[in-house]
Amino acid sequence: MKNLYKIVIIIMAASLWSGCQKMERPALGDYPKDVSAPGGPLKFYVAFDGITKDSLLNAVDSIMANFPSTNPLKSIDGVSRKAVEGEKGKYINYASTNGFVHSSSFSISLWIKTNIIPEKESLFLFSVPTTVGHWSNATMFALIDHKGAGTTVDGAVLKFFILDKKGENWFEFTGNDKIPGLLNNAWHHLVFTYNETNSTFSLYKDGVLYKTRLWNNHGKLEINSDKVTGLRLLGKTTDWGEEWQGGMDQFRLYGKALSEEEIAELYKGKK
Repeated sequence: MKNLYKIVIIIMAASLWSGCQKMERPALGDYPKDVSAPGGPLKFYVAFDGITKDSLLNAVDSIMANFPSTNPLKSIDGVSRKAVEGEKGKYINYASTNGFVHSSSFSISLWIKTNIIPEKESLFLFSVPTTVGHWSNATMFALIDHKGAGTTVDGAVLKFFILDKKGENWFEFTGNDKIPGLLNNAWHHLVFTYNETNSTFSLYKDGVLYKTRLWNNHGKLEINSDKVTGLRLLGKTTDWGEEWQGGMDQFRLYGKALSEEEIAELYKGKK
């Protein structure tokens, strides 16, 4: 009986000690959390608001605690708190998009700031690498084209590329559709959306619809998700072009086409 009593005391003491240990264990880190839970429409969110000496922690995705494998970029003042500064030859690499590539409609939201007019090479905002065998080595990317393609201080030539099982398409904003004021060294909010219900791709600038393009009867997006190998922010996958050279903040991937009201809320809230 005495032995049994001793065993109970030992178990109780161990339990109390374990509980104290859990309370004293340091937290994973003070990085921004979004209201969207895993499995919701917001698949991936990086605020870049970390102020630690750990560059990986400063760029962690808040939805699934998806840490980048590399982050060689420096932290700068952002649209609300902190952001990152792009640099030639460097980008932030993630192993996963948290299921974003399974989406049949999507939205991509981000803030950018630069006054650089690309002279000879396009500047890539982001890319989604794939092993499907396409020349771009990507299933999706966005870029600001170079001076020779028409980008000037008064208007930026922006191009968005998508490749899925049905084919590929470029959504281009060139000529009279160039984006004014985008390269004036101020923070600007961009949202790209694709809506499967009407096969439309839309670009929003600073909370307002800028232009809409039609992908004729394409319908649901069907990315070769098993071939996607990650996500590169401020980086490219091809052997041409350069990495984004300017600020980037509040990068979000949604598995749905956001409404105009939702986009306006992101802009007004500097999210």
